[in-house]
Amino acid sequence: MNPNYEKMVYRKWDVTATVVQRAEQNGYKAIVLTGEADMKNKNHHGIVVIVKFIGGYASNDASTQSDGVSSNTTIFVGGLDPNVTEEDLRQPFSQYGEIVSVKIPVGKGCGFVQFTSSVKKIGDLSEVARVVPAVNQVKLHLVWQLCFLDLPKFRQRYLINTEHWVGPSRFGPIFLYCGNEDDIELFAVNTGFVWDIAPHFGAMILFPEHRYYGESMPFGSRGEAYRNATTLSYLTAEQALADFALLITDLKKNLSAEGCPVVLFGGSYGGMLAAWMRLKYPHIAVGALASSAPILQFEDIVPPETFYNIVSNSFKRESSSCFDTIKKSWNALTSEVQKEDGLRQLSKTFRFCRELKSVQDLTDWLDSAYSYLAMVNYPYPANFIMPLPAHPVKEVCRKIDGSPPDSSILERIFNGVSVFYNYTGGVDCFQLDDDPHGIDGWDWQACTEIVMPMGSDRNTSMFPAYDWDYSAFREGCKRDFQVTPRPRWITTEFGGHGIEHALKFFGSNIIFSNGLLDPWSGGSVLKNISETIVALVTEEGAHHIDLRASTMEDPDWLVEQRATEVKLIQGSRLCFLACAPLNPPDNELTLGEN
Repeated sequence: MNPNYEKMVYRKWDVTATVVQRAEQNGYKAIVLTGEADMKNKNHHGIVVIVKFIGGYASNDASTQSDGVSSNTTIFVGGLDPNVTEEDLRQPFSQYGEIVSVKIPVGKGCGFVQFTSSVKKIGDLSEVARVVPAVNQVKLHLVWQLCFLDLPKFRQRYLINTEHWVGPSRFGPIFLYCGNEDDIELFAVNTGFVWDIAPHFGAMILFPEHRYYGESMPFGSRGEAYRNATTLSYLTAEQALADFALLITDLKKNLSAEGCPVVLFGGSYGGMLAAWMRLKYPHIAVGALASSAPILQFEDIVPPETFYNIVSNSFKRESSSCFDTIKKSWNALTSEVQKEDGLRQLSKTFRFCRELKSVQDLTDWLDSAYSYLAMVNYPYPANFIMPLPAHPVKEVCRKIDGSPPDSSILERIFNGVSVFYNYTGGVDCFQLDDDPHGIDGWDWQACTEIVMPMGSDRNTSMFPAYDWDYSAFREGCKRDFQVTPRPRWITTEFGGHGIEHALKFFGSNIIFSNGLLDPWSGGSVLKNISETIVALVTEEGAHHIDLRASTMEDPDWLVEQRATEVKLIQGSRLCFLACAPLNPPDNELTLGEN
């Protein structure tokens, strides 16, 4: 991760003009300090402070910055004397804000000062240069020198299977699933498609875990990794992709498999990573299957109401009365909570283990249930997020509509959502504060760079109507994580606006697969962009259903979709493996069987 500013202090008055000129030509801001005492001292003729914005990850989008003012929180100081201590840096900078940490890597001649919030104007920081000791002799080329912070290494977990790999001599491919926001074993178990097709291709299977999830914790433990904004600042999509790239490079080198092609797979956020990695690292991977990957679910690309409209339509298509009951239930909640002991009665109705603290907690609980139900509305029983029956949305509506005639709206709602939270019938009471899927890490990512605007339309949605409010969202992120979101950074880094043009002329070998029942499909690529950027869209598909293992219960359309994906990967249309020196086994592959 780069710091938010690059700040270097230089002496030797005879090169000051040249330094300033070179700096300004390259986008730096140069501040020249020339006190009378400095001019008389031959050893200290002048000080030039070079400052450059270099886009720290815990800051506002670059477009909100102006010359001299920024909400970035970290300052880089270069050209430090070896005798400078962290306290030497802390004292002069402390007047500009509350400092989180000061670090001086050993032997690097530089340091980092991180603030809890935005620092003052850069012009104000020029005074700091008068009291921070600098190296006596600084060569001009140091203006362009980078300082790499020596951070502790961490152990990244990955799962590997070489049972069917034909090896490097036959250029056996490597199928890599881009781990996303959970324990990697969860995705390995629920991505049966990769396991199903690996024997056909003679492929190695690789599941690297995303940093900050599962057992891949920087700083030694989850407690340390999640301690504050400083330690969490390395939890980014960019860093995760770099981890994957480094793993592939090292693994191929260790196995003498440099010539083996890599095909990326991913679902949901993992699908986003797969698509982005193909675009960012085309020399690492020959292609990607990005399933249910909402790479367009960002500011000013798709309407904020898209997600909840699709969720609502999933319920409405099953039963208009079910849709209406859910839509009316929000006012029923509001009316109930206004009664004396309203929260206590709601806690009893919905069988919570502890009394509700606010009606918003219950609203969020119901919101999550409906959203996940629409996502995993599979045509067969599944145990991905929760143990659920086939067509779970239909089952929820059957419970709501089939409740006894004298049931209240809220009793009907409880009967319905129990399909999601307690289908097996083994739960006596419900906890609101459980976090089985590591969502804390995702909340951080959503507050920094994966900023997905959400809203609910009064006419088309079954959820309470509300508009996307970035200001309120930003304040929530400041409160929870002490960071300011960067809503436009992710599309700056990976693209999004004008995606059709960008993918057509600069992308290749990406399959975007989506089912229209999936709420995230509204933020994905739903049409072919070029001969090598292909969209596979199914009307009855749910959240990355194509990546799940084949079963005897798979409908014909799903069997056909997977067969098409195999053909595309094999190279009948796209240049995935057909353009690689691959010699796979001749065994036939039949999907749709156990």
